[in-house]
Amino acid sequence: MAIAAAMDWMSGFNFSAGLVDFVLGWPLATKPYMLIVQGLVFAVIYYFVFDFAIRKFNLMTPGREAEEVAAVDEAPAAGEDKYITMASRIYAALGGASNVKSIENCTTRLRLVVNDTSLVDQDAIKKTGVPAVKVLDKTNLQVIVGTDVQFVADAMNDIAKGVTVGGDAAPKA
Repeated sequence: MAIAAAMDWMSGFNFSAGLVDFVLGWPLATKPYMLIVQGLVFAVIYYFVFDFAIRKFNLMTPGREAEEVAAVDEAPAAGEDKYITMASRIYAALGGASNVKSIENCTTRLRLVVNDTSLVDQDAIKKTGVPAVKVLDKTNLQVIVGTDVQFVADAMNDIAKGVTVGGDAAPKA
């Protein structure tokens, strides 16, 4: 904002400095198109600075764990649902029903509460093809699945309830 103000590129921002503020402030702004140019320039600068820093200092970001990631387990057999297969493998790696307290998800992650994270087999979870497993504390962990997380979470909740999934009785570990 200091650069924009110094160059007399101004637009009124009332709430979030987002698109709505930008559009509503356009009639009263001075050179508002230059804010778009400035944003694009800074996006390029940020990209290259962060890319350099991540590579130079070997910063651990999801998918760049320090340890070697084990090979992905074999794909589901023909006719098997990939989400049910993944959910079953993850659920088993969590230590089974006796260790799992709750299964929730956000946009890309399974948010899991367990009795003891030391009983969780992280390598087995990574072998399902997930990019990363993050242990937050003694009872909470997150499994980064991706945008298909809702299907995996639904299948895991069915398994936890003992509901029949994929035509077979769900495992009650």
